[in-house]
Parts: sequence; structure tokens; C-alpha cells
Amino acid sequence: MSRLSKTAAVLERLTMVPLLIAGAAMVAIVVAGTFWRYVLGDPLLWTEEAARYLMIWIALIGASVCIRHGEHVRVEILVRLLPGALRKVVDVVVAALILVFLGVLVWIGGGMALEAMRQTSPALGIPMAVPLAVIPLSGALMGLHLVLRVAMLATGERAGVFDWDAPDQDHADWEAGR
Repeated sequence: MSRLSKTAAVLERLTMVPLLIAGAAMVAIVVAGTFWRYVLGDPLLWTEEAARYLMIWIALIGASVCIRHGEHVRVEILVRLLPGALRKVVDVVVAALILVFLGVLVWIGGGMALEAMRQTSPALGIPMAVPLAVIPLSGALMGLHLVLRVAMLATGERAGVFDWDAPDQDHADWEAGR
């Protein structure tokens, strides 16, 4: 396993552990909120807001892991028609455009989070910077995962589901006309 693969694997594990903890916390909060509301008849006012913020964090941080494996949403019908070398060029150009977008996301999202330090959430009473901090954090994580993925693909390493030299089964079936 190369240094790039090890770095990508460590980053993925460091990303997944907080996601699993946040997912478990969200389930516990929703169950507790439901129990208090419908069994005890005394709803907890903060559970809906906490679950919402956790879901946003899980979705945006989880998107970085999807990028790591090449599983983000994309339309491939035209790219699949290209020869292998040109497909690589298109993928690198798309990755560069995504990095530009992620840079803007980090910059503007970071500014929004800083501005929201003075605001508090209605039910939890936490600074709104806490839920908004996921915007620049997820953008940075997505960018890091993307750079590692492109570097791995450029060096011929397997980097996930959609690799340049190892197309997924759907691609093989499509080319075979099935």
C-alpha cells in the first residue's frame, strides 16, 4: 500500500468515526424526542433542532467520503463515449472545477460561520456558527479527498468505484450492450 493509499485510508477512517457517532446520536435524539412527546406527553423542545443539525453535518461530511470513492452524483453518458485518455483529461478538468467550487464554498461558508457567532439557535441556544461550520469543514474535506483521489488515479492506484482503468460493472454492461 502506497503512502497515498495509506493517507486516503486514514483520512477516510478519521471522517467515518465522527459520522457514525453523529448518526447514533441522531437516532438516540429522535427516539428520545418521540418517547417524551408520545409516551410521557411532555415534548423535549430541542430534539428536532438537534436532529436537523446532525443530519446536515452527516450529509455534508459524508459527501466527502463519497468523493473519495468516486460515488458522487454525475452524468456519465457523454464521458463514457470518450476514449480512455480523453476520459482522464475530462475527469481531471472536472476535478479542477470542483476544487474551485469547493474553494468558494470554504471561503464563503467560513465567512457565514464567523458572522453567525453572534446568533444563537432557537431551541439549543448554541451559536449558529456551530451548525454553519460544517460548510467550510465539509468543503475542505471534500477537496482533500478529491486531491488524494486524483493523485491516486494519476499514479495508477485503485481509488474507488469509478476508476479510470477499472470501470464499474454498469460501465462494462453498458459497453457490452446489456
